[in-house]
Amino acid sequence: DSTFTAVLGKHELSGTYEYDSSTHVVTLRFAKGKLNLGSFEGHAYVSGTDLLLVFPVTKLVNLVTELGSKVSSLATVTTLLRKYENVYLGFAFTK
Repeated sequence: DSTFTAVLGKHELSGTYEYDSSTHVVTLRFAKGKLNLGSFEGHAYVSGTDLLLVFPVTKLVNLVTELGSKVSSLATVTTLLRKYENVYLGFAFTK
């Protein structure tokens, strides 16, 4: 149904996504709530039973910065991520 839900600490994030299989581009559009995160574009790959999602670090810095205002333990991560350009960070999910 093109919806997603994720839990990050005590925060539940939800929204919709679009995936273009020819380019592997995935766009996450976060629902407006306590945090207004907007949308993120990255790449998705399936490897066996694993789903790999990678995003440009600049977008993740924005996400972590926004969450950092709510989760103080993310301040150090935000400081480190701001030092990098043209880097992709990601997540691996196993079924």
